Amino acid sequence: MRTQEATKVSRGLCQEVGPPRIPRKSSYLNSPPPATAVHLGDGRTVSFWQDHWIGGQLLTATFPMLFSFCQWASISVQTAQADSHCDLHLHPRLSTAASAELWVFLPALDHALPTPSVPDRRGIGLRLQPFSSSALYGWHMESTPLNPFTDYIWTNVVVPRCKHFL
Repeated sequence: MRTQEATKVSRGLCQEVGPPRIPRKSSYLNSPPPATAVHLGDGRTVSFWQDHWIGGQLLTATFPMLFSFCQWASISVQTAQADSHCDLHLHPRLSTAASAELWVFLPALDHALPTPSVPDRRGIGLRLQPFSSSALYGWHMESTPLNPFTDYIWTNVVVPRCKHFL
């Protein structure tokens, strides 16, 4: 093992030796992929701050100062908008920046009210396709530029047992 490392260094192939570093799982779990979309129903299972239910980004990214004053980060949309009034469970005495974000944010909430007795729906893309590797691959490929070698690779290189997923 030591001789392999020394050989790599002497050849100018100085690279990190050892297992590849994988980001912590929590970073994947805390931020859903952009493919995931939510259609708001009753809001019971939709995270107010950490789901894609209003706008193009998570509310944590759109309103970071306001989120920093949040007492309860895992609040659901149903809890936050109970009884047709908004209670975000924020700490008192907001900063000037957080207050400014709040005044921009509140009018947007008037257009996104939960619908009682209708379940929330999740899926891939705007069409809310059911979660599958085929749907995720299709969603990803819609935004990927066409590669002239795709057909060749698909025909000659892809293992047949992988093709059945798509």
